[in-house]
Amino acid sequence: MDNISQFPPRRDARTSDMESGHLRRAGALRLALSSSKVLNATDRERAAGNLDRLLDELRDSHGLARADIARAAGLGGNGDTDSSKRLDTYTLPPDASEARKNRLAVKAARHFDLANAMARLSTLPEEVLLCRIFEGCSFGVATEEFPDWEQERWSVLARMLTEMARAVIHDTDQKGYWSTVGMMQFPYDFETGAFGEGPYSFDQHSIETGLVNNVVCRDDAPPIPSVPLASRLMAEPTPVVLKLDGGHSQPASLRFCLTFHLALGPVHGLTEIGSMLELRSEIGLMMPDGSVCETSYPIQSTFSLPPKVMLDGEWVQIVAIDGYTEPEPEGRDGAEHHYLGYYEISPALLRMYLTHDVFPTEYLRIVPVDARFPLRFEWGSVGAGLQHDLLDGSLERDLAEVCRSMQADLNLFHAKCRSASLAAEAEAFNRWRRSPPSQKNDA
Repeated sequence: MDNISQFPPRRDARTSDMESGHLRRAGALRLALSSSKVLNATDRERAAGNLDRLLDELRDSHGLARADIARAAGLGGNGDTDSSKRLDTYTLPPDASEARKNRLAVKAARHFDLANAMARLSTLPEEVLLCRIFEGCSFGVATEEFPDWEQERWSVLARMLTEMARAVIHDTDQKGYWSTVGMMQFPYDFETGAFGEGPYSFDQHSIETGLVNNVVCRDDAPPIPSVPLASRLMAEPTPVVLKLDGGHSQPASLRFCLTFHLALGPVHGLTEIGSMLELRSEIGLMMPDGSVCETSYPIQSTFSLPPKVMLDGEWVQIVAIDGYTEPEPEGRDGAEHHYLGYYEISPALLRMYLTHDVFPTEYLRIVPVDARFPLRFEWGSVGAGLQHDLLDGSLERDLAEVCRSMQADLNLFHAKCRSASLAAEAEAFNRWRRSPPSQKNDA
């Protein structure tokens, strides 16, 4: 009988249909979330009641405490605060008061975070948990039968990015990294990535309050791990004349590019580390023949000191740039080009910034020509390149490598600071040491 192949047990068709239904319903729920739909009053109470019962079931079946699930969902809580209290606006026990009903959350984003946390802690399918939470709700029903493919693919891409980033945050202990950064005050050179170098200490306030919907000056930016994704022009190149040291002039063009990075850091404060889209301005010089000019340091804004430029193999100081005009920095209203902008990743945000009607967006990562995956985007587009690198794991590996490299640099810098601190303290204690008063024997 050894030559008889053993086949796996036949799956019940009803089981397959149920799984398909969960996947379809979960997809519709995620599409509703990506469309920024909110919960109506009836759905708020129904979802909160469902979630309350589901948390009790997981406590009994899997031994999962509410506080543990809340922390895993990013709702905060530490040794001094009970994170389960953060669930009050998302759960509704049978005997809840009208006042508590009125406090229920209108937005559904945290319900999805809780479903994801429960899935990770229990190994139950996330789609099933989502369907349990929104059972009997009208939320997502209108979009279930006829999803918009264009909108859905950006929703899938946003989810892939955030899920991948969440895994990297866990695998590289980004919470530990930012905990160490938050306890220290030190200069950080954003351009070179050097800890302890630079004229200013990094902006501590920005990480305590959160980076999302905030702008930070490059001169005092915190050490945020990031990888470049894409870039495009913000305006047509501007013709200028470089006034050089020695009275010479050189015609050139200024290129204002908007560069997008995937960044990891304090989203809404140090208790919540997440993924963000980072917006940067990159200002470059081009010669009349189209070649790129090498400069001694990046041009940051009209207010920055002009750098040196490499001409005929020699560095020449730029004294002034005649004709310098700059477009408004996109995504950073009221700020200058040397400020960075941070946004939570969403389907609408990706679609808005990674596609453009006037200037084509260039994907900055190399995608092998012979590497083909079943992609939702046209081959050669930024969306296709990004989804490809998510599917083959290269973006995840590169982001994790950046995180580990910065963690190693931080550990080395922290050790040097600690050593210097201990030496200074020892020197002070030695300086303050006094010999005990001599005792005279009575004659």
